[in-house]
Order: sequence, then C-alpha cells, then structure tokens
Amino acid sequence: MATMRDIKRRIKSVGSIRQITRAMKMVAAAKLHRSQERMLAMRPYATEVERLLLLALPQMEGLEHPLLVEHGKVRRVGALVISSDRGLCGGFNSNLVRKFNAFLRKKKGTETAVISVGKKIARYAAKHADVLDSYTDIFDELSYTMAFKISERLNRHFTDGDVQEVYLIYNRFKSMMSQELIVKKLLPFDVVYLKSLIPPEERTDEWEKYEIEPEGLEFADALLSRYLATMVFRALLESYASELAARMTAMGNATRNAEDMISSLNLSFNKARQAAITNELNEIVGGAEALKG
Repeated sequence: MATMRDIKRRIKSVGSIRQITRAMKMVAAAKLHRSQERMLAMRPYATEVERLLLLALPQMEGLEHPLLVEHGKVRRVGALVISSDRGLCGGFNSNLVRKFNAFLRKKKGTETAVISVGKKIARYAAKHADVLDSYTDIFDELSYTMAFKISERLNRHFTDGDVQEVYLIYNRFKSMMSQELIVKKLLPFDVVYLKSLIPPEERTDEWEKYEIEPEGLEFADALLSRYLATMVFRALLESYASELAARMTAMGNATRNAEDMISSLNLSFNKARQAAITNELNEIVGGAEALKG
C-alpha cells in the first residue's frame, strides 16, 4: 500500500502535468483563432479560382499543356502528405498514417513517392516509401509563397516524368471536435470530372463575357499553376487549423483527467491519514490499558 509520502509525491507530479497541459491548451486556442480566420478567408478564394478554371476549360480544349496530359501507364505515384511537426494532438497524426497506409495498399503494384509536410509523416514515410521532398517547421509562418514553392516542385516532378500521378492527403477542418481526412487527385487535372462540375447554364454563355489575354498555353499555364498553388495552400491552412483544434481538445481532456486523478489521490491521501491517526489512537489506548493492567 502506498504511503502518504508516496501519494503526496504523485499529487505534486500530476499537478505539474496539469499545469503543462492547461498551458498547451491555451496556446493552441490562441493560435487556432488566427489560423481559423485565415482558413475561412481562403475558402471563398479557392472556390472562385476553381470556378474560374471550370469556366476556362472549354477554352483549353486541344491544348497540349503538361498538366493536362495523361502520362500513359502509371509506374510511380506521388503523394503530398501533410501532418504536424509536433505531437500531443490526439489521433491527428495516427489517423493520417492509417489513411496513408490505406492509400499505399490501394496503389499496391506501383511505386509510391512522397512529398512530406511535417516531421511526423516525414519520419514514417522515410521507412515505407521514397521521399522526394520534405518540408518541416513551416506552419508558424505559413505563407502562399511556401505553398507556391511546394506546388512548383509537384509541377516539376510531374512534368519531368518522375511521377505519373500526384495525390493530396490531408486533414480538412470540420469543427473543433472533428476533422475529415481527404485524399484528392491533383495531377494530371481530371478534365472530364471538372467539366461535369460546371452547371449546364454556365457551360457556354458565361465564358463569352470575358476576353482572355494572353491566349493559349500561356493563359493555361498561368491559371493551372495558380490553381495548383491555391489547392496546396488551402490544404496547408486546413491541416494546421485541424492540428490546433485536435491539440486543444486533447490537452483539454488531459487537463480534466489530471484533475480527476488529483481528486482521487487526495481522497486516497485523506484515507491513509485517517487510517494512520486511527492506528495511533489504538496504540495509545492499548498502551494505557496495559498500564492499568
């Protein structure tokens, strides 16, 4: 049975852990507010860029742009996988790893190359796939410039034939309590699928309102590059907001568990102290009775 000294030591230790988890929750909450604002501001812009691409697709028919051309037989698949740099965020990274493993099983028979964002997936991918590029410690100063740099690398790997397809795997922010894992094909652009998203009333008349300059491949290159960078930047913002929400929830749960443990330990300490006092009284009474005898 634990002594009162042992119980007091455990209470102090759990109290220190509670202070750490409470501080981490507060830091995550402060960062989440700004990250969520940026993410929500990005969504309408990304939607409008996608709409612009949909409307422009008829103008790009017949163009031999590298991002629109299928590479024939798929021998090697690229995956841009976004995790966190730090742990203590619940199942955020472990769920992502499971989704990545499911992706590897689905693509069994083809080689998989990874472009990793975040230390957690970089360490895992290094043991299970070929890592083409790795980006770490970018979330605290996340910018569109960084997203454009990553998208340019994806573009280069695809156009050079290093990979024949590129997929995006990340956590999309749904609410403070839940995140949705997304697997999305980035390259080559699925023109048939994108066309199906255009409302019938907008497939011909809408684009006639605009005059395109420059025309042809130069226009396609500018629009497709911007679209690719926008999709990457949106995924980074969504993933970072999801990470902070998951960490805030996990640290909140850890703080409550620590408080419950402290309450339980205090109860055990009081019982042990009461038992010690009772034992001392029994010894005093027993000694007094012995003197009388």
